[in-house]
Amino acid sequence: MIILKMFFLLGLPFVLFVASVGVNFYIVLFDLDKFLECFKKSTIISSYGSVWRRGAFYARYTLVCVVIGSVMFPNKHMRNGTLDPEEMARCPVEIKYRMALSFYLLLSAVGCFVLTAVLLIFIKNSKFLHFN
Repeated sequence: MIILKMFFLLGLPFVLFVASVGVNFYIVLFDLDKFLECFKKSTIISSYGSVWRRGAFYARYTLVCVVIGSVMFPNKHMRNGTLDPEEMARCPVEIKYRMALSFYLLLSAVGCFVLTAVLLIFIKNSKFLHFN
């Protein structure tokens, strides 16, 4: 039972987090340049892209995280005029899919960790459900 608890508390969130980082690595290595070519007029992406695009791997990884945030939550940037809706529509769907996959894997890792921690605290403090 303790091994199962440890897997769900540490193993599953870790696996989901590593998968999210792996997808981001793939985007950095293969998709980032194609994606940035789509956004010439969008200042939220082009301003970061002009600075970090040719930088070290860490800078490119950070740029991917900024771009994922802009793609996953575009409404605020579209209202401000920093993200062009036409460019967003022309963006390759498979790259958007990988960005969404990375975001949801990371969100799932955090959710899994929090849910498991809350359940373990509940079970530990419960008088009726006491497992050794």
